[in-house]
Amino acid sequence: IFSEFRNDHDKRDFVSGGAAAGIAGAFGAPVGGTLFSLEEGSSFWNQALTWRTFFCAIVASFTLNSFLSGIGIGHKWSPDDTSPSFLITDDHRAIYTIPHVPWFILIGAAGGVLGALFNAINYRLMLFRKKYLFQYRFLRWLEVILIASITTSVSLGLTYSARTCLNIPDNLLPEEGHLNFTSWFCPSGTTNDIASLFLGSGEMTVKNLLGDTIPINDPSAFTTKSLGVYALSYFCLACLTLGVAAPSGLLVPCLAVGGAYGRMLGQLLIDNHVVPDANIHTFALIGAASFLGGTARMTISLCVILIETTANVYRGLPIMLTLMVAKWVGDSIGHGIYDIHIHLKHIPLLEWDPEHPMCEFTAEEIMNPHVISFYQVEKVSKIHIILQKTTHNGFPIISREGILQGLILRSQLITLLQLRAFQSNQDVETFIEIDLAEFNKYYPRYPGISSVDRINSEDRAKFINLTPYMNRTPFLIQKHATVERVFRLFRTMGLRHLPVIDEQGKVVGMITRRDLVYYESRSKERKDKTTSLVSTTDDGSDDVSQLPEEIEEGGTPTGMRTPNNLSLKGLSNSYQNYNTIQ
Repeated sequence: IFSEFRNDHDKRDFVSGGAAAGIAGAFGAPVGGTLFSLEEGSSFWNQALTWRTFFCAIVASFTLNSFLSGIGIGHKWSPDDTSPSFLITDDHRAIYTIPHVPWFILIGAAGGVLGALFNAINYRLMLFRKKYLFQYRFLRWLEVILIASITTSVSLGLTYSARTCLNIPDNLLPEEGHLNFTSWFCPSGTTNDIASLFLGSGEMTVKNLLGDTIPINDPSAFTTKSLGVYALSYFCLACLTLGVAAPSGLLVPCLAVGGAYGRMLGQLLIDNHVVPDANIHTFALIGAASFLGGTARMTISLCVILIETTANVYRGLPIMLTLMVAKWVGDSIGHGIYDIHIHLKHIPLLEWDPEHPMCEFTAEEIMNPHVISFYQVEKVSKIHIILQKTTHNGFPIISREGILQGLILRSQLITLLQLRAFQSNQDVETFIEIDLAEFNKYYPRYPGISSVDRINSEDRAKFINLTPYMNRTPFLIQKHATVERVFRLFRTMGLRHLPVIDEQGKVVGMITRRDLVYYESRSKERKDKTTSLVSTTDDGSDDVSQLPEEIEEGGTPTGMRTPNNLSLKGLSNSYQNYNTIQ
């Protein structure tokens, strides 16, 4: 079903559309969701993808509003019968004035520092989890229960020990069925301000902090002590929770932490008559933007999301200014949280632009020189053994002189073996016709080499003509080309691997996305590690006994991973002698 979408290009487009729809559905921000997908969720973008992604976001937002409009008494099932997610109701005070801008810059810088601290702590926690917990499902399940218990204990404990009972003005009384404040451990007619922050949902907490339920600019709704305690404790809990084996968000917790310390600063400025005309709604929103921007390093997408969710474009300038400062400060300290988790998962996601030092290196310096290739007509036994002993995804096809003729994928070779497209001679003009649909039949979960039925001795002596099935015009690069040019090819064309040739057109290496992502950090160690990983013992077999732990996990470039870089000499020991394989 939907066979026309069974390819890598459309799969990436669906992921981009899903990311945009998720943000649009969560915050009611279709434009922000589209920009989020562009800024954070995609490695390849084009004009057609823009309107498709925006359409996904619009449909998600329309569906959300349609369902929300039918909830409650007297509501109609109409998509225009809803309000923005975090509507801010302003009073007579100005949203912000020019003297407030330096404070916004200060909040942005603080958000960058706190975001970098959050990322550094979470990175250390993720390293601990990978080393001690991720190998055992029981421990990961136990960790979730432990963190849930800690969160519950801290929330209830602070609700009692750090409570401040405040009188509830008449205009702040909660509506029936819409409880925004609670009087836990406080007398009737009063509210426990810190309990109102801890015991509500994340969305309701952000609404309370930004002022959705507080139509007056009244700092007495929350004390500065409660805001400080909440910001500090929720910072620690959010950092501890992010990365556990359970669905846990980043956006709303960061908005809550930033909104708390932003509102706290606004109230301190008012109480001490430093900025008596400060609008605490604006300061809370700026704080929320600063911490999320300092953590995720989002700029334009987060700015538009906050503008859409608050339905107030007038705060766009201070929000963007704060996000820029938070990003600059955060980037000067460390990487964003998304980049950190991408690195931890060893996902070869390329940045939009190459690093400056890339122009100082050549393709020859980062390529994997141990390339396993096939002739145009190859022996079945050789193909079968190489697929068993390696995990390469693409293999160059060469002539007898070593000149590159094309490229064939691992999945195609396995399909040819499964369909037994064998011939008894090495005639390049003879081949078995196979329907093209057979090669995409199992996309994207192609069967492994173990799915190939046992090949007998008679089949091993036969040949497969690879010429009709290979890609005759693959992208390639000359070995003296700069790494920056290699990067541009991968980035603009969405490549997975790139053959490297010399002046005569002979294949001398292969570059994958992992080589580009990790070459900079590994460049100084490359010679020593390549020597130790690809060295052979006295009997000619590959020595893989001294693999570092991170390389065994598959986190290094293809050129440094075993068994991908097994030499042909090592392969020959697995099946008599290499001369007999040919």
